[in-house]
Amino acid sequence: MFAMRPRNCAVPYLPFTVGNLLAFFTAVGMGASLVNPFVDLFELSAMFSLSPQDYLLVQRMQKRTIVFFTTVVVATSFLMLAYMLIVWSVPFAFSLSIFACLCLAVAEVIYWSVRRRTVALTSGWTVVPDRFELIRKRLEYAQAISAVFALLAFMTIMLSITAAEVDKVV
Repeated sequence: MFAMRPRNCAVPYLPFTVGNLLAFFTAVGMGASLVNPFVDLFELSAMFSLSPQDYLLVQRMQKRTIVFFTTVVVATSFLMLAYMLIVWSVPFAFSLSIFACLCLAVAEVIYWSVRRRTVALTSGWTVVPDRFELIRKRLEYAQAISAVFALLAFMTIMLSITAAEVDKVV
């Protein structure tokens, strides 16, 4: 579990390394990054049953949570990049972390490319546009696909952390 510090050692003993902390915060950040996509995924059927005005109201109410979780995703992306630098000497863990970064990037590109267009078409969630049902379906399904890629990123970064721990790099 915890190694004992030798009695004649002048350096204070810490039961963790920078790599351990970075792996921990990367895993926590990825877990927190999954909250918003999975809320969208679990609300999928409920969102289709809302009237257009109610749907716009719900989207306006979600603005602050989206900003918060976007900040979490950006911070997690930087943590993942720093983690990749630590595990570069373990090829399997490094390749898994690259794949996790790519999955997270794909998830965000899908999410934001569709969301920005939808926000523009609805004038900031205030106007029901023509072809509203098509726009709503496109946004909700893009959020669902984004959630799948975010989950894949989480699973691969956890595998990377495990592979690096097996080789005692982290």
